[in-house]
Parts: sequence; C-alpha cells; structure tokens
Amino acid sequence: MDVAGYTASIFIGIALGIIGGGGSILTVPALVYLFSVDAVLATAYSLL
Repeated sequence: MDVAGYTASIFIGIALGIIGGGGSILTVPALVYLFSVDAVLATAYSLL
C-alpha cells in the first residue's frame, strides 16, 4: 500500500503544481485510504 500512497503523493504534487491549489481535497483521501491514517489526523496533516 505504501507504493500506491507514494505514487498518489507524486500525482497530487504534480496536480497542485499545474492547478495551483486545493491540496486538502486530494491529500486527505490519500492519507486515509492509502496510508491508513485516522481521518482527523489526516485533516490536520493536510493543513501543513
């Protein structure tokens, strides 16, 4: 699952570089479903 998570992270970074914002809407599901992070904690991580 880590490989899928890191691949999704790279995709999120590229997408943010192209469109310029809105990372939380992409980051939170990746953290919750691919890295098995708690939803509240994933929301806090996405604020960084």
